[in-house]
Amino acid sequence: MASKRKKIQEEKTPEAGPVSFDPESQETLPRPEDKQSDKTKMKQEAAKQETMEEELREIYEGDDGKLPDLTVLEKTKSRRTRNILILLVAFFAMLAAAAWAGFFVFKPFDKFRGAGVALSLSGPDSLVSGREVTFIVRYENREQVPIGSLEIVLTVPDSFQVTEAEPAPTEGNRWVLGSVPIGGGGRISLRGRVTGGLGETSGLQAFATYIPANFNSEFQSVGSYSAPIVSSTVTASSSLPESALPGDEVTYSLSYENTGESPISEAAVKAVYPEHFLFHASEPAVSEGNDLWKIGEIPPGGSGTLSVRGAFAAEAGGPAEFSAVVGRLTADKPLAVYVVASSTIQIIGGELRTTLIINGSNKGQPVNFGDTLRLSLVYENEGTEAIKNVELALNLDASPEDDGKSVIDWDTLVDENEGKRQGEVVRWTKKEIAVLGNLAPGAEGTIDLSVKLAEAPLAVEDPSYRIGAWIETQIGSIGSRKVDRSVRTGTLDFPINSDARLSSGARYYNEDEIPMGTGPLPPKVGETTSLRVFWSFSNSLHELSNLVVATTLPEGVTWTNKVLADAGEVRYDPETRRITWTINRMPTSIAGLGANFEVSVTPALENVGSLIQLTDPVTFDADDLGNQSHLTRSAPKLDSNLEGDPVASGRGVVVK
Repeated sequence: MASKRKKIQEEKTPEAGPVSFDPESQETLPRPEDKQSDKTKMKQEAAKQETMEEELREIYEGDDGKLPDLTVLEKTKSRRTRNILILLVAFFAMLAAAAWAGFFVFKPFDKFRGAGVALSLSGPDSLVSGREVTFIVRYENREQVPIGSLEIVLTVPDSFQVTEAEPAPTEGNRWVLGSVPIGGGGRISLRGRVTGGLGETSGLQAFATYIPANFNSEFQSVGSYSAPIVSSTVTASSSLPESALPGDEVTYSLSYENTGESPISEAAVKAVYPEHFLFHASEPAVSEGNDLWKIGEIPPGGSGTLSVRGAFAAEAGGPAEFSAVVGRLTADKPLAVYVVASSTIQIIGGELRTTLIINGSNKGQPVNFGDTLRLSLVYENEGTEAIKNVELALNLDASPEDDGKSVIDWDTLVDENEGKRQGEVVRWTKKEIAVLGNLAPGAEGTIDLSVKLAEAPLAVEDPSYRIGAWIETQIGSIGSRKVDRSVRTGTLDFPINSDARLSSGARYYNEDEIPMGTGPLPPKVGETTSLRVFWSFSNSLHELSNLVVATTLPEGVTWTNKVLADAGEVRYDPETRRITWTINRMPTSIAGLGANFEVSVTPALENVGSLIQLTDPVTFDADDLGNQSHLTRSAPKLDSNLEGDPVASGRGVVVK
């Protein structure tokens, strides 16, 4: 078609002929000799035009013999392009269909139902500590496809010690078992010793991680087994006298035996004493405190004995039960109980009852440096016969000591009965109190005394200051029977709180005699004088928390809102007129803290000749973290006399 269009174009372009020019018309005209040839040319051009139209018709004529309307432009797809597109769509449709067919017909999880690898764990219904036992872990492939790889990890509790495994683990408690066919399986056998205590449970937990054949994803199954520990291979028995008086020495005996076929490792005995029992000694010697013995290993068939000697305090009476726990003690866990042996003794009421009361209580309580201990020793003959040659001794055991000196200030001892003191013991006999020579039935008496504690700690680094107090009684005879019996009360424990000290003061001048206050001094009627109030406290023994220093401003004293504090926050409540300084905590690495604030006064005529009160008494409260106790301190109210001011002290009386 392009060649035809080119040919037509060439035919439409006539060759240039000779021309003439008419000067008047400014046109170029043909010469006369060319008129004939022009007619011929016109005929030729008409013929060419007709030929060209026929060729164009052939080019643009449709199948129906009609020419298209070329005045309207339409986009039409060629048949070839359309055919290609149809073929491509058909091809990709067939490809997708084939892919889906392969997905459903040939998919690898066609038979994977999710049943996975089943785990089952088994063992005895109940367990005996110290005895060996076998646990079985079974696994089975319940899928319709093989398992490509299988791994089982067992979680073994501390209460079970593995001694043998079949098959042996790949590493630790991990078994790499490889592939498992459809319906295939196996078992892992664990043999070991139960070591948990009575009332505990022991067992296993298994985790199976597997990948089905032709899969890349991991799946997991879990199984578990547990059973209670109801007994142990250790047996024990104990014995005590049937009865005893307070002060009589009694012996508690314990026997134990390992009846099993396996050794008991890390064995220990823990004693539980009745109230008012006073420990004296034991065989073998105690390992910790006065109630724990670390025995070590008890071999199969092995046995041992243990005895504890002591006495009951004067307060004891009625049945008293001793018990001992035999078990296994590891470093990071409490004693696992294997067996408990108990025995009971009857404490017959003693003839002489003694009671120690300190600061109004018969129980121990925290005290402070500088406190006065007010003690009362109460004694009474509750028997039916006279008690003769009674000796009473008060023991105050203070610790720590510094070169024989204790925190008790014995120079402040006040004792109207003038007992004899030797070290930290004050003793009274019939020489000091005549009635102790022959104490009739029903007779009673009280010995009152007091002693102060030191104002500050000793020069030692030990922060655990405490005082133990008890009464020891020696009886010569009851009626006509000579007994020579010694009875003592239980020990009252008095921990000493940290040595926190509070101080407060008001100043006009600082230590360098530079004024900090303003206004007239002495205070003058109608004129304003400002002063600085200082609070400080020190501490060294125990860490303190929740510290609060507080006071209240009297009427007529103005808060100026000028404050400085080393730590914490100082606040003033205008409604209650209360000032509080709060600090969250104060470690022992901080020796002291302080705060100060300004107040002002404008005296009235009625104040002439008197001092002006600046603050109410100051209080200090804190929690002692060492003793788990609460401590309080106080300081007196402040006035315009400014005691301690290097310049203004004594110049606080108001003048006109």
